[in-house]
Amino acid sequence: MYRTNTCGELGRNNVGEVVTIAGWVDSARDHSGVFFVNLRDRYGKTQTVFDAAADHDLFQLVKTLHNEDVVQITGEVLARPEGLVNPEMKTGEIEIRATKLVVLNRSEPVPFLPSAPEVPSEEMRLKHRYIDLRRPEMQRVLTASRRRCATISTKTASSKLKRRSSVKAPPKARATTSSPAASLKARSTPSRSLRSSISSSL
Repeated sequence: MYRTNTCGELGRNNVGEVVTIAGWVDSARDHSGVFFVNLRDRYGKTQTVFDAAADHDLFQLVKTLHNEDVVQITGEVLARPEGLVNPEMKTGEIEIRATKLVVLNRSEPVPFLPSAPEVPSEEMRLKHRYIDLRRPEMQRVLTASRRRCATISTKTASSKLKRRSSVKAPPKARATTSSPAASLKARSTPSRSLRSSISSSL
């Protein structure tokens, strides 16, 4: 399983659940035996916590992470202690106590960080477009564009369906069941008006 949740949807109602999330390493910091990794995907960010006392090998692995590495993290959702809630994050009321880490892809050093407050020059953004598209602002633009395209596609399909249903089918041709012999007899037998004309002339 790649993930059970995105990085932007977990909250207090998920406390106690064991979840798996995946994304880019947005930031990584060591606080003397406790390592914090903020994981980012296009939906948001989630803070994960690695404790050296709980799993030494896991702690040594997480210390090798760098910004923009792609990883998968599994752990239990915990409520953040009082006073440590981050109101600037949608998931700022919780954190994940990590029990498993899978490195999906290592990243080369990047020229700028997608989450950095300062926006790089346009030349730099165009040169490294794959990184520029990870910036939150660009993600919002892409999401809005995708929704507009989906809406237009739905309206177009609905309009075509209405036009098709409003077109009346042509009336079916009347079926002829007469046999060839009956048709020949009908052609050889004089009509009523013709018989009347013949009788009156006699």
